[in-house]
Amino acid sequence: NSGFVRYTPSDGSYRRYPGKSYFNPTAITLASSGSPLFADSLSLWRYTRQNDSFVQTPVLSEKDAMRGNKIYTLLQLPNKKILIGTLSGLLQLDETTQEISVLIPGITINALELQDNRTCWIGSEDGLYIYNIYDGNMRHSRYTSENSLSIRDNSIYDICRDSEGGMWLGGYFGGISYLPNRKTAFNYLIDDNGQRIIDANTIRQIIVDDSGDLWIGSEDNGLFHYDTSEGKVVNYSPATDHRIPDYNIQGLLVRDNVIWVGTLRHGLVLIDIASGNVIR
Repeated sequence: NSGFVRYTPSDGSYRRYPGKSYFNPTAITLASSGSPLFADSLSLWRYTRQNDSFVQTPVLSEKDAMRGNKIYTLLQLPNKKILIGTLSGLLQLDETTQEISVLIPGITINALELQDNRTCWIGSEDGLYIYNIYDGNMRHSRYTSENSLSIRDNSIYDICRDSEGGMWLGGYFGGISYLPNRKTAFNYLIDDNGQRIIDANTIRQIIVDDSGDLWIGSEDNGLFHYDTSEGKVVNYSPATDHRIPDYNIQGLLVRDNVIWVGTLRHGLVLIDIASGNVIR
């Protein structure tokens, strides 16, 4: 409930926007204009650079809030529409008409990621949805014990597209599933002995650095660096040689060859990508 901060890397300056004076964000993405687009529990907030202000667009009602619903994630689509993931379904805002439609009812939406300019992957508490943003076609994929080629987990926390167009899914119970950019089934990160390479169950976020390597933040065993060319993994946690102060990772960002790691209890950690060293 502390609001949010705007940080300017070029001069190291920052400005605080207290929650009491502004709002408390639950999600952030980039709008088609390139400016930040925020959400709090019930509304969208568009940032205007010229006068450093925000314009509100109501999405949910107070009755929705009383029922326990809130906005959880956002994604700007290339067709002037915005996907809004909530704890009770997926909504779509048409920026031209300002109309809001329900695409998926009654399911918590955790993650949204574009596979290409036509297709969006949607991670939910009931598996994966694949949405064609132009014709409205929606496909649903769920884990099933009878199908070894299905996704590994129905509770999908995060989705990441890599530099080759492959899609990575982070689950709450089942670790990571991977679909390469070709017609095939889902793969899992396991070694020659059938053991998981990423020793974590709850995957919070996955990002790709400029070399195509993956950085995988978990809530139960710290941060993992996966070298996609050599298949090697380095674990950053309080119990490893690559020491960071928290097992619970809540956010990741790549900028200027540095990984910014947001932890649950111990603030920010910065890691130099080239050396792999923790620098702050």
